[in-house]
Amino acid sequence: EIITRQPEAVLEFILKTLHRGATIYPATGAYSGQDWKVVHTVVGRRQALAIRRVLKEAGAVAITEGRHSIR
Repeated sequence: EIITRQPEAVLEFILKTLHRGATIYPATGAYSGQDWKVVHTVVGRRQALAIRRVLKEAGAVAITEGRHSIR
């Protein structure tokens, strides 16, 4: 998950460059009350590193990573 106020650049990279899907939904900070966008996507390790480079330019404030496998 990626938390940002301007998800457009991140979404464009995920959709057009990585050819992956994403879900975006609104969020509100519990303490600040500020509005944010949360971008949820599932990518591999190399793709995650590429996304991190784009995020630095796009001003994302938080990235969460999770590892779950279904057998």
